[in-house]
Parts: sequence; C-alpha cells; structure tokens
Amino acid sequence: MSALAYLCEVVILFVFNSYTYKPGLFADSIQESIYGHLVCNGFFWGGFTLLVAAFQLKYYWIFLISGFFMLVEEIFLKLGIYTHHWWRTYMTGIVVVVFLFITRKCFWIMKEEKHKLLRFTAFYLIAWLLLLGPSVILLILNKQHFGIGLNNNYFLDDILFDVPYHLILSLVYIFFINFLNKSYWEIAPFLVVLLSDYIMMRLNILTFNDGWNLFYLTQLRYLCLGLYIILEKHSLNIDSTRIT
Repeated sequence: MSALAYLCEVVILFVFNSYTYKPGLFADSIQESIYGHLVCNGFFWGGFTLLVAAFQLKYYWIFLISGFFMLVEEIFLKLGIYTHHWWRTYMTGIVVVVFLFITRKCFWIMKEEKHKLLRFTAFYLIAWLLLLGPSVILLILNKQHFGIGLNNNYFLDDILFDVPYHLILSLVYIFFINFLNKSYWEIAPFLVVLLSDYIMMRLNILTFNDGWNLFYLTQLRYLCLGLYIILEKHSLNIDSTRIT
C-alpha cells in the first residue's frame, strides 16, 4: 500500500502541482521536489503504512498519526522547506486517515486466497516501486535520464515518461512471476526489462551520464527482481500482532 501512496503523490505533486519541497540541496525546483518526495514517502508514508498494516493498529492510532503528519507539515512550512500551491494541511490529514483505514482493511483481505485480484494489484504496485525507485534516485544524481521531450524541465520530462514506462514493465513481473508462478519463468522478466532498456537506449530515450551505463543498470534491475521474488514468496504469509 505504501507503493500506492507513492504513486498518488507522484500524480498530486508533479501532474497537479499541488505543493513543492524545498530542502535546499539542488538548484532545480523539480529536482528538489523529487528528493523531498523520496524522503517523505520512504520515512513517513512507507513506515507508518507498514506499522498500521502489520500490527493492525486501532483506529485512534490512525487519527494520532494523521495529527502527526499535519504537525510535521506545518513545521516544514514554517521552516520554508515545503510550500503549498493549492494544497492545504487539512487535506493531508484527511488523506492520511482514509488511506490508513483502507490499508488496515486491505492487509487482511490480501492474505485470503479468494482475493487474488487485490493481491496481484498490491504486488503490481510493489514491482512498479522497485523498478521506478532506483531509476528516480539515479535521475536526481544525474546518472541516467528517460525522456521524449514531454516537458522542458529535464527532471519533469523524465518523471512524465519514467512513471508510465515502469507501470508497463511491472505488468511483466506480474505475468511471469505471479500469474504463471513457475520457477523457470523467473528469469523472463529480467530479460524483457533488459531488452526494453536496450531499445530505449538505442532510441536515445534512455541516456547515461558520469560513467553509468546499461551494464550497471542491468545489475541493479537483477537485484530488484531478486528482491521482488523474495517479497512475493514470503510476504503476507505471517501472523500479525495487534496493538491495542
């Protein structure tokens, strides 16, 4: 579910231009927002989503977490490392409550065999996050770039292509690993992604900088595939502890 939060903020932040992160580490405003987006989703959304889902926290905990999110947002606004456009702090509070309520409910549903579609959807988003996350980090480090000229800004041009590109590649993971579910198919997603990246490179859609190249990217893709296979085989299979 944290992957869904990541996807939703990509849309709200970069497509609808709702707010801007300003940590003061980069010259480009989009690069700044990408960094803030990665940090906030990793530490806040990712951490609290896992906490609520795994330990099935009671509802009053969810409201407390929502209050914490709003407090942190107000502190960031006062410090000048975050600014609103049309977004408001109360919207964050509402989104946190709704999202964590859904997360709490869906975690148990996904563990039931009869709800395979929801489980496939969850792993589809996990696959997307594992594919996109490293690519975005490499982008802000100026190591690689996907783009076809969708935006004049170098970084936003990448995001607008990178996100749907990896959403499509995630379908390959789901088909071969989750749907076919045979060990001899596990290498197939790696080969398909490698071929796709090679085609993107030949079309000059994927470019590399500062010594980074397709070989290094391939090793990273292989590690991400391995992590996905481990998560698919061993997650959502353990009993959770409830906190009252």
